[in-house]
Amino acid sequence: MIHIYTGDGQGKTSAAVGLCLRMIGSGGRVLLFQFLKNHTSGEITVLKKAGAVVPETIEKVKFTRDMTDEEKAELALFYERKLAEIAAEEKSFDMMLLDETAAAVNKGFLKEEAVIELIENASCEIILTGREMPERIMELGDYISEIKKVRHPFDKGIKARKGIEF
Repeated sequence: MIHIYTGDGQGKTSAAVGLCLRMIGSGGRVLLFQFLKNHTSGEITVLKKAGAVVPETIEKVKFTRDMTDEEKAELALFYERKLAEIAAEEKSFDMMLLDETAAAVNKGFLKEEAVIELIENASCEIILTGREMPERIMELGDYISEIKKVRHPFDKGIKARKGIEF
């Protein structure tokens, strides 16, 4: 089944990570890959300790607004290759979380068709997260949760806090 967590509210990744922990706790194998993040958030540490597979990523991922065209092209090529590797390994996992898939597709770092092909050929549970999930991907979702922001400290100028937002 395909699980999608989307919307402008906080908690999409946290909800997806909770599902991964449930799978690991039930004896399943989990792979987690984060697009446009550098695997330094608190949930990555816990999932690795619990036994999740977390493929290597780019050491320092800049905000897209700070990237040169060359850096954007390099990142797109890296993600294209990484998604192909993940697709090739998919059958050895019970669940795969592809965090920030929507942003990677919407910003041109992942081809929507490649994500759709992975979903259509999957034999394990696939979790996708991100704001503004593309409609064609949404159509393939079995579980779709939209997380809506009502209020967030960022709106008052409060920066992301370790242990809370990352």
